[in-house]
Amino acid sequence: MYKFYKDKERIFKCQLAVQGAEYNQCKARLIFQDKNSSAMYEGYVEDTGFCQVKVPKSPFKEGLQGIVKLEIIVDTTLFKAWSDNFEVVYGKKIEIKFMDDKVDESKVNNDNIKISATMIY
Repeated sequence: MYKFYKDKERIFKCQLAVQGAEYNQCKARLIFQDKNSSAMYEGYVEDTGFCQVKVPKSPFKEGLQGIVKLEIIVDTTLFKAWSDNFEVVYGKKIEIKFMDDKVDESKVNNDNIKISATMIY
């Protein structure tokens, strides 16, 4: 499963071998789709066949799952080169351990925060 980060960008990389065309005739794009929306990011293919697509922070909610596809366009021909499932996750997380039994845990923002019930006296 491919991780699509909510809080940091990522570089998708792969190596291509193209026959019958030059690498400068190739374009790459990565498409993220779920049942209600999609996002497409264009990349490039170097003369060596090295393919790279910059994937920014995800605009989708954490936990969203769908399909990610790599499409390569060679001249005017579309190749559906790869696909996999993806999930939107946070790359950074924090954990809070309260050391005071008077802290109201319901006041903690639950976005991406793990709360430990352990009280240290």
